[in-house]
Formats: sequence, C-alpha cells, structure tokens
Amino acid sequence: RDLLAELLRIIAPLDQWTEKEQTRAEVEALILDRVFLLPEPLYTPVEKDSMAQLLYAHVWQQSRGGRFGGDAPGMH
Repeated sequence: RDLLAELLRIIAPLDQWTEKEQTRAEVEALILDRVFLLPEPLYTPVEKDSMAQLLYAHVWQQSRGGRFGGDAPGMH
C-alpha cells in the first residue's frame, strides 16, 4: 500500500510519464528501491529484481491504459 501511495504521489503530477525517459527512470528507481528493502533471505536478489520488473511493467501498462496516475485521460 505504501508503495502504491508513493507511486501515485509521484506519477499524478507528471504529464505522460511513460513517454519520457527521465520520468520512467524515476518510477523504476522508486520501485527498485522499495522492493530491495524486502528482507533476505525471504527474497533473493534475483527474486527482488524480477518482482521489481513485474511491478514496473504493471504500473507502466496501467498508466498507458489511462488507469493510473499522470497518463490518465484528462491529466494532460
């Protein structure tokens, strides 16, 4: 929940974040930072990386579909 709230806070004011390399990198870095805080050995670094990539792909896809954050219709 905390990660979602933070993502929404960061993405909401951004205009078409999925189209801009810098904002995509910021969102991806936030996800990686948060996922890598998960405890080891419960999650291995490889699992964390995979999880972060899946989360980023989901957030990106939802944003492109207009259902998440700054790429939503009416946000431009």
